[in-house]
Amino acid sequence: EPVQLPVLLLLRGQPSNTPWLSEALGETVDDVVELPTGKLELDARVASLARDRNMSLALVDQRDRLRLFQRAIDEASVGISITDNRREDNPLVYVNERFVELTGYDTADVLGRNCRFLQGPDTDPEPVAELRRAVDAGESTRVRLLNYRQDGTPFWNRVTVAPVRDGEGTITHYVGFQQDVTEELERERRYAAILDNADQLAGLLEPDGTLIEANAAALATIGADREDVVGRPFPEIEWFDDATRPVIEDAVERAVDGELVRGEFDLTLGGTDRTLAFTLNPVTDANGAVEFVVVEGRDVTPLKRRERELHEEQAVMGGVLDAVPDIFYLFDEDGTYLRWNDQFNEVTGCSDEQIRERGPFSFIPEDDRTRVAEALSLVTEGEAMTIRTELVTLDGERLPYEFANARVQVDGETVGYAGIGRDVSERVARERELEQFEAIIQTASDPIYVLDRDGCFTLVNDAMVEVVGHDRSDLLGAHASVVIPEEAILEAEALIERLLTSDASYETLETTVTTAEGDVRLFEVNITLLPTADGSVPGTVGVCRDVTELRRSERRLSVFDRVLRHNLRNKMNIILARAAHVEEGCADPAVQAEAIRQAGEELLALSDRTRRFHPSIDSQDEATPVDVAALARRVATEHREQHPAVTITVSAPETAPVRGHETLELALAELVQNAITHHDRDHPTVELRVRPDENRVTVEVVDDGPSISDLERSALERGHETPLDHATGLGLWFVRWTVTNVGGEIEIEENEPRGSVVRLSLRRAEQPTDASAAIEN
Repeated sequence: EPVQLPVLLLLRGQPSNTPWLSEALGETVDDVVELPTGKLELDARVASLARDRNMSLALVDQRDRLRLFQRAIDEASVGISITDNRREDNPLVYVNERFVELTGYDTADVLGRNCRFLQGPDTDPEPVAELRRAVDAGESTRVRLLNYRQDGTPFWNRVTVAPVRDGEGTITHYVGFQQDVTEELERERRYAAILDNADQLAGLLEPDGTLIEANAAALATIGADREDVVGRPFPEIEWFDDATRPVIEDAVERAVDGELVRGEFDLTLGGTDRTLAFTLNPVTDANGAVEFVVVEGRDVTPLKRRERELHEEQAVMGGVLDAVPDIFYLFDEDGTYLRWNDQFNEVTGCSDEQIRERGPFSFIPEDDRTRVAEALSLVTEGEAMTIRTELVTLDGERLPYEFANARVQVDGETVGYAGIGRDVSERVARERELEQFEAIIQTASDPIYVLDRDGCFTLVNDAMVEVVGHDRSDLLGAHASVVIPEEAILEAEALIERLLTSDASYETLETTVTTAEGDVRLFEVNITLLPTADGSVPGTVGVCRDVTELRRSERRLSVFDRVLRHNLRNKMNIILARAAHVEEGCADPAVQAEAIRQAGEELLALSDRTRRFHPSIDSQDEATPVDVAALARRVATEHREQHPAVTITVSAPETAPVRGHETLELALAELVQNAITHHDRDHPTVELRVRPDENRVTVEVVDDGPSISDLERSALERGHETPLDHATGLGLWFVRWTVTNVGGEIEIEENEPRGSVVRLSLRRAEQPTDASAAIEN
């Protein structure tokens, strides 16, 4: 660095007080000497100049140091204050910026005041007294006390006070250092709270093994206070007995040498045997020297007890798993087998080493591994999964097996996947037999069903579904009452009770069944019990036969036979009687011949009507849409032409499609002809009414002649005759059979003021197809 030297100007022949000289040289020259001058004076002037320069430099240096010191104090990270001890009450004469920030007071507000203004209602008097004592004694001290900022906010202040003495040793000032330790103290409190409220034991040792701190849990184990144990050699404290003391002494020596020591030992505390796990952790300084040792202890008695229990449970479980006939296995997330039972080895033919080397999929056929992997992916997500596949043995044999797999977790962590495999060879064989049996049942032509104990369908074959018209899904699980009337169910229950107490293999029930479309069919049902291997009866089996047409044909043939025999006998009796009169030479052979001819014509007409109505006896033909309004108009037109004296009217919409056969027109014609034939007036009146509603179409044939007898009406409405109650003609029977064949109903009542009303209720249909329209035309 450049050195500033003093300058002495020597002048010869020029006075030192020349004006221009001072202006020219300014402060460059420190002193001027006029020559000639004596040596002593010159030496004295030079020495004086050197002394002045040295003093000036010293003052400058001191000033710079003071400025540096001032900046250091002003910019210090702690609050710094100076008090004047020479003044009354030792007031503040200086505070730095950090003091202002820390307390919230401006400099002007604090200078001239004693620092006690920072104290408040909760300030502990003990550290305040210590400060006062140190000041009175002229000593340095450090305390921690609660102070208050200008806004009233409390903070913990670590205050250090030191005296400042003058050259004679008199204390003139005190310097104070203030540091906000609120967060530090809060951390200490939290650490202390954690330490004292922790369940595990904790302590702190000096490098020589002396205990300097112990938490509440450690003290509680021996019922001691802190003062009873702090300051004593750690191994000699009552935590240890003669058996465990050498272990702890060795552990302390190793920890003091810088080793992290862990271990456990058994001891008796309060008369209870316990197992304690401990850790001695050395804490070193920057140079690696051990400053103190942290001691941690944890009572692991419950854990050790649980470990023993687990070992016992594992031993028992291992014995159980080895005893079960199914295979058991456990593999980790990498597919490595962790555990299996002896049955696994026996079934697969693999040794333990071979099972460890092979993954789970090595026992699954290659063509089924993708499906099994997809199922196991659900298991990894937490779902239990059962899947049937084949188990491939070491020899390549493929065995039908069913595997139940589940995820195994411990404390929320997946440790693996466990499974049980069961040989289902016998079950597969039985299932195949059942499939064959079910195929036979499903393809049987007779309707077959199975009911459980509650009377709900558990099986219905295709024929049953087709007959009743309900979807299979709607029938399965539904009660039998959806198709069978309640009275028939009660009768069936009585038959089942009879089967349970007798040796009969089945009982027969005849009942009606209502189809989904509302048709009522007559079924003959053979009921048998559903057997099981243990002898219990979980349900019943019903084999049905639709006897609707059979019973209907039987009744119709009975009527047909009776009426034909009755009419044939009557007409033949007339013919034979008249012929006998002719043979005897009666006086009126022409009249007798006419009677014979008329009886013969009536027999021919009966034959013709029987032929035309023959389809009404057989109800197997499928119903098709027929426009009954068009039929009514056509029948009316034909009979008007045949019987001009009869008034025939029609009340009908433009179209009225119903479900019917081609015999429906014959039935309407028969009703109109019957009303005309049996009329007792010269000008009969017949009306045909057609009234459609939402689901049905009503057709009425109304006349004003003699009413149909109660005997005829009762037999026709009932649908069958009795020995004492039967109708005389076939016409109305043909009408009834025609209507009931297509699901219709017939009703007969008296007309007011006279006559009869024959009412036909027919099922409504869609518009007639071209074929049915052709029939009508």
